[in-house]
Amino acid sequence: MIDAVTHIYFDEAPGQTRVVFIRGNDKGVLALQDVMPDTIVEIWHRRWDMPSLIGTVHFARIEQLFIAQNRATAQLHDGTAISVRLRAKDRPASGDIRAVTITAAPREDKSWQAVLGARLVSPYGILLPASSGVFRSNRFSASDNGKAQEAMIKTILPDDFGFIMRSSANALSVDAMEADVKALLHAWQMGTKVPSGQMHMASAPCLIHDGGGLTGQVARHAPHAQVIDAHETTAKQYLAIMLDEVIDDAMQTKVPLPHGGQLWCQRTNALWAIDVDSAGYNSPKANDMIPYLLMDAVPEIIRQVRLRAMGGAILVDMPRMASKAGKTVLAQFSEACAGDPRHPEIMGFTRGGLLEMRVPHGEQTLPDVMADRIAQCALAGLRLVAHRIALPPAPTEIKLAVSAPVAKWLSSEGSSACAALDRPLRPVVLSDVAPDAPAYIIN
Repeated sequence: MIDAVTHIYFDEAPGQTRVVFIRGNDKGVLALQDVMPDTIVEIWHRRWDMPSLIGTVHFARIEQLFIAQNRATAQLHDGTAISVRLRAKDRPASGDIRAVTITAAPREDKSWQAVLGARLVSPYGILLPASSGVFRSNRFSASDNGKAQEAMIKTILPDDFGFIMRSSANALSVDAMEADVKALLHAWQMGTKVPSGQMHMASAPCLIHDGGGLTGQVARHAPHAQVIDAHETTAKQYLAIMLDEVIDDAMQTKVPLPHGGQLWCQRTNALWAIDVDSAGYNSPKANDMIPYLLMDAVPEIIRQVRLRAMGGAILVDMPRMASKAGKTVLAQFSEACAGDPRHPEIMGFTRGGLLEMRVPHGEQTLPDVMADRIAQCALAGLRLVAHRIALPPAPTEIKLAVSAPVAKWLSSEGSSACAALDRPLRPVVLSDVAPDAPAYIIN
C-alpha cells in the first residue's frame, strides 16, 4: 500500500495547474481514458496568482513568541507572515533570524504554517541540512533492515546533514532507501541558495531553497509514480471534465458506497467528522453486515481524507462492534493509510466509540480551494478557452460569456493567464446572471 499512487497527471491550463494523483492497477503506461473517478486519490491546485510556499525553506525573522502554545510568529523576506511551530527545546528570541520550512497552507484566517529548521521531505525520510545524526521516527519499528538502513545512511550522508527515517522506510530495501536519500541530497544541492555550511551566518530574511518547484515537490510526494504524457486534445478534455466531476462530488457531504450505505463528511472549526451510515447497504450476509460494510467504507474514508485534503483531528463514527472486530478495523485503517505521504496517525477508539485520527495539515483543503467561487469560475472558463483553441479551426478571437465579477478577475488577478492564451480573449459581460455563473464560449 506504500506506493498507492502509481501515476500522475498535470492538468495544465492558463491560470492554474491541477496535479492529479492516480491509483492504478499496474505501474506502466496508463491512458487517460482508462482513468476512472474512483482511482483519483488526491488533487493539488496551483494557481498562478497564488503561488504555494509549501516545501520552501527560508530565513525568517522571529517576531513574537507564544511559549504556552508552542508557537511563534515570523516574517519572510517579502513580508509574508507565518506561524512557526516550536518544540519544547526550541527557544528562539524575538528578532532572531532562523531557518524555517513551510509545511502547510493558510487556513481559517491563519498564516502559512512552518517548523524551525531546514528540511526536505519524502514519504520515507526527512533530510535535515545544517544538522547531524541519523534518527528514526517514533513509529519506526525495530528491525534488522532498519539497522542496515541506518548504517548505510551514515556512510553516504555529508557531515553537515542529518536524516530522519520515517516509519514507511521499513518497507524499503537498503538499496531503495539509499536511492531515496541520494535523491533528497541531489534535490537540496540543485535548489539551495545558501550552502548548508553557511546557514548559521544569516543576518537577514531570505529564500534558502525553493522546494524544487512543482515538479520537484510532486517527485518527492510520489517518488515511484509515472507521469502520464497526454498529447490528444480530446483525452485532455476528457480528464478535465472528470476532474470537475470528482471535485464536485468531493464537495458534497454524502459519499455513496459501492454496495449501498454511505459516508457523511462534515467539517467544523475544530475537526472533521465522518459518519459511516449502513442505511441501504446490501449485505451478502445479513447477520454479519458490519465487516462487509467496512471493507467498502475504510478505503473510501482514506481516499476522502486525501481528496479533500483533510487535516488535524478526524473522528469517524462507525456502527458498534465487538472489541476484537475493533482491532481488525484499526489494522484496516493503518493499512489503508500506508499510501498517504502525510502519515496519518490512527489514535484508536475514544471512550464514546469514535475512531480518532490525526493528519498533518498540508495542502489547502478542497472546500477552501473552491470557496473562491469567482476565481474558480474564471479558471474554469479559461480551461474552456484553452480547449477551444486546441481544436481547429480556432477563431481569431475567443468570446467568453461571464459575469461582471468574473470579468473583473480576468482583467486583474487573471491578466497573466489571459496573456498566455494563443488567441485574444474578449469577455462578454452578462448582467442578468449570478456572480459565480459558469462561463461559456459564445463563438
